[in-house]
Amino acid sequence: MEAQNLPDKPAKRKRGEGTGGRFFVLDKAQWERLFSVPTTHRMNLVLAYLVLLAGTGADHRLTKWSTGAVSEHTGMRKDAARHAIGELIAGKLIERAETSTPAFPHYNVLPPKPPAKGEPEPTPIFLPVGLVTGVTGADTSMLCRMRETGDVLALRLLIDLYGEVTLDAPYAVAIPAMRGYADQPETAEKALEMGAHAIWELAEMTASQSVSLDRKRYLAKGEANTKFWDRVRLLGKVGATQTEPWLCSAAGEDADPIFPMTADAKVREFADAAARALLVGQYSEREWKSEAHPRALVVLPVHHQMPAVLWLTKLRIEADTPGRRGAYGERQRIIAHWIEQYDRLAREAAAGIYANPLRTQPAKASSEAPAEGNVPIKDIKADQGVSRLSNPGRNSGQV
Repeated sequence: MEAQNLPDKPAKRKRGEGTGGRFFVLDKAQWERLFSVPTTHRMNLVLAYLVLLAGTGADHRLTKWSTGAVSEHTGMRKDAARHAIGELIAGKLIERAETSTPAFPHYNVLPPKPPAKGEPEPTPIFLPVGLVTGVTGADTSMLCRMRETGDVLALRLLIDLYGEVTLDAPYAVAIPAMRGYADQPETAEKALEMGAHAIWELAEMTASQSVSLDRKRYLAKGEANTKFWDRVRLLGKVGATQTEPWLCSAAGEDADPIFPMTADAKVREFADAAARALLVGQYSEREWKSEAHPRALVVLPVHHQMPAVLWLTKLRIEADTPGRRGAYGERQRIIAHWIEQYDRLAREAAAGIYANPLRTQPAKASSEAPAEGNVPIKDIKADQGVSRLSNPGRNSGQV
């Protein structure tokens, strides 16, 4: 039997060699140390560390990025980048790797000390490589923009917000950490009850709140508390964050997101059409009722508590992790569910059928059974961190 000419197997890549994927992992303990080790320029020190970490491989330890990469991705002078790397070595945040040479320096990002016995392992922060390199390769990187602000505490806030992102459908900063809301007792007005449905007219956002964040972390000595909100707005100005409206189960910090109210999701227009179909009646006998409620309308089951629109903070450049992809899939499933529910409701209202309640929870993805109530019409038989906005109506057109 002749020997087969099989191609040689490629050499197995060492873990840590080359760059990693589209995200990198920042250890919270090392992140804290960056703000306590001695330095002559805190912003340069922090930026240099983030760039070197972004250049690590699968083990998030070995990086071949050095002075040139720090300068390229942050706009820092090469001598300043070299000095910052020297301070990282002196602070025992990185060390020269065995493979390092003067011409081709390599570094190991050092792990933190293990937690004491009984203490939980800190949750790492997942950051997108695009934060360092830019999204297209031709745009100004976010780290470069942050350096241009000269505000290292704003950079600290930005990275901390990445650590606050939840893995549910909004994939946004946790509601207790940051939210925009209607600062008034009634976050929605009940316009009408009809059969199994309640129609709500939604109030507009007038304030922002942060309860769970330690805002002192983002204030220099002697600064007023309002400086925290200046930094929140600064992140929006540089394009690092954006807000997204979601209909939520209530107005409090323990509210659950129901569905997005963005124009691209299209749930809002289906919800409004269904609500107005109920308001005007089968024979358009209540057209005046629709005109009396010009703001955004939604329909929920008659037993549901008063809902609210909360503006959630999202990071413009998101880490492409399995968690993020799962959240996006869940978001699309929620959107499809509510569009189907409101489309059915509008058709039923036109036929004078009001007793079929909305299903508020999407059916499980594996279920093949039709959603509850989803049958053809012909078959139906029956001051904690409060910041007032200077322009409350600024975003009102988006809800």
